[in-house]
Amino acid sequence: MKLIALKFAALAFSCLLTLSMPAHAGDADTFNAMVALANNGNAEAQYHVGMMHNNGIGTPQDPKQAFEWFQKSTASNDPLGAYKLGCYYDGQFAGVVTPDSNEALKYKLVAAKAGYALAQHDVANHMPGREIRKKR
Repeated sequence: MKLIALKFAALAFSCLLTLSMPAHAGDADTFNAMVALANNGNAEAQYHVGMMHNNGIGTPQDPKQAFEWFQKSTASNDPLGAYKLGCYYDGQFAGVVTPDSNEALKYKLVAAKAGYALAQHDVANHMPGREIRKKR
């Protein structure tokens, strides 16, 4: 009887342990692997490290670190990094950088020219005369 109770307790403990683990326990490993690629100059990895800092995935959320990684990504010609710089200059994560609509447009235009639809939308919204005329 004690053996059955002990097995039940072990099973209950392992279930509790499994259920208490974070849903994304491998995120820290993914973050570390991405940083290794980013440090080797991989522009796409630099962007993803920025996004992981931006959203707190695998690392604590740190918008200032994210901005720095987006700068590296943009310097390596990654259009998504440029888009995120534009978002920061548009006021995302206030306090990281002084909002500047000209800088926002400059960086979003890089991504728009590369074909990123969301950047194209944002650029169109920055342009004067963007109002849609109503049909009569």
